[in-house]
Amino acid sequence: MYETNLYLDALSEMKIVYLSKSLEIYLKTLIKTAYPEIDTKPFYLFDKMISFFKSKSIEIDKLKGFIEFSELRKVNNSIKHSSLLSEEVKKISEFKGKSEHNSLSLDLFHDRVKPKIELFKEDIAEEIIKELFEFNNERLVNLVKVFSNRMNVGSFRNFSKKIFEELKTKNH
Repeated sequence: MYETNLYLDALSEMKIVYLSKSLEIYLKTLIKTAYPEIDTKPFYLFDKMISFFKSKSIEIDKLKGFIEFSELRKVNNSIKHSSLLSEEVKKISEFKGKSEHNSLSLDLFHDRVKPKIELFKEDIAEEIIKELFEFNNERLVNLVKVFSNRMNVGSFRNFSKKIFEELKTKNH
């Protein structure tokens, strides 16, 4: 029985690690596709990824599933570094009152967060699309300010002309 429980614990741990790693791969691929100039290697650090999204005016912490994304990261780190639970992980509902994770708590956690992680993936993709392709008036005004502060009148006129010419060729 003891050996069986160890195997069950290991399988449950692998489900969490896989979910976390697959989310990391998804996010890095999404970012690399949308922003090919960005080096995604440092994004294994949570704060680096959060800072990146903030730099793009994407409020990642307000997206559906962000809480579960954050919890998944904490539980995954706990699995990778120790069977003892950190104080952060003990605050997560499935691990309250526990000192170690086991297959039951990990499976309950996995089953709760997995659907939310899927929602998070959808939301982050939508936010990136908005950031890349939606230009409301406020955003256009900010872009004009950025470029007009860096260009003289002649360069700005030429830039405007080039944008207009490019749009004409794409629309014909």
